[in-house]
Amino acid sequence: MNLRAWLPQLKGWWETKSMRDKWLLGGTAGLFVAVAWWSLVWSPLQDARSGAVSRIARIELARITLAGLPQDARLTFDEDGTPSGLRETVSATASELKLPVQRIEQSSDQIVVTFDTAEFEQIMLWLDILSRDHAITVVQADIVRRTAPGMVSAELTLERT
Repeated sequence: MNLRAWLPQLKGWWETKSMRDKWLLGGTAGLFVAVAWWSLVWSPLQDARSGAVSRIARIELARITLAGLPQDARLTFDEDGTPSGLRETVSATASELKLPVQRIEQSSDQIVVTFDTAEFEQIMLWLDILSRDHAITVVQADIVRRTAPGMVSAELTLERT
């Protein structure tokens, strides 16, 4: 049914209502429009705005924190786009080989990498890549054999040569 045919019927129905009913229906319709506007438009916009404000505040706090770090602690990259910092290089190469690094602790010029359970062959391959491609050597190694064949737990102290 189209609106033009329905409009005269609606107007006739409206004229049959008392003034009290018209005020009640008009108020109800106005309240409905206000609630719909609030729940469908205003509230989602306010939520999005407050979320954006909190994200901006977190980003600004991170920017200020990073700006306060010493230059040697910042993330730097080589010409080929690979990380040049010791921690970044160790982390990136371990991730490429999908080694399950438990913990990485860095002192001034050394880094301690801990593996809870990892394949011995993968660790040796990773150490070879670090030594050959990034001039990172093992200063100290504590490797313990696990019960599963080929699996070890290790704590390795590394430094750039």
